[in-house]
Amino acid sequence: MAGESLQALSDELKALALASGAALAGVAAVDAIPPSTPPLPPTRVMAAARTVFVFGVPMLRGSIESPSLSSAMSSTNAIYREEDILSHRAGLLLEERGYRAALIAAASPIEMSKETKGLLGDISLRHAAVAAGLGRIGRNRLLLTAKYGPRVRLGALVTDAPLPPDAPVAQSPCDDCGLCVQACPAQALETHTLKDAIKCLGKQQTWGLAANLRYMERLFEASPEQRKALLRDPEYWNLYQAQSITLLYTCYECLNSCPVGR
Repeated sequence: MAGESLQALSDELKALALASGAALAGVAAVDAIPPSTPPLPPTRVMAAARTVFVFGVPMLRGSIESPSLSSAMSSTNAIYREEDILSHRAGLLLEERGYRAALIAAASPIEMSKETKGLLGDISLRHAAVAAGLGRIGRNRLLLTAKYGPRVRLGALVTDAPLPPDAPVAQSPCDDCGLCVQACPAQALETHTLKDAIKCLGKQQTWGLAANLRYMERLFEASPEQRKALLRDPEYWNLYQAQSITLLYTCYECLNSCPVGR
């Protein structure tokens, strides 16, 4: 496909994303994506990958600022469902034009291994978004966009189509004010290590895998009467609900404290 036709295909993909709820969309060349730790090259997903199509859907500010976690979590999971559908539709468009496309899960499933500890996806969406010109990574380790700050969720797909890449944002909107560091209840933004990411996860997912394992240990060690009481405890009910719904985020402080995009 000629260069002009590839640009038209890129424009068509972006138009599809914008018409489907995304506010930002761009293309990153595989070899231009900044390195992440650990390395997560798109070739892990598709050996012949040439580019990554990345898009961002804004969050509902009223929901993530609400004292109702039900509102915040429902809004978050609604975005993830929409992004997976959007990625699939964009992938179908690419494959209709003779290319291959592989969807990147917006949130789950993720690799649950001792090495990744459930913290890593197939690629780093943030780093791909930087190369695609959507924004820059800020002090809060989230993608910061000029209009929305960090209050966007990212979706993407990997393709062997040699789409023309977009230019990265030249200047970071983050001025290193430190408000996110001060607001983090887990104190997980002091450095950039796996240990800090685990601290974040513990606060962000109150009823996540770690909490589930701790509760199951108590349950297995309990007497029959204690076990009945544990199964009737609202803490277990929240764990049960989290397992049936999937990711339940219970902390949005790094998003709400950021002044960028207000």
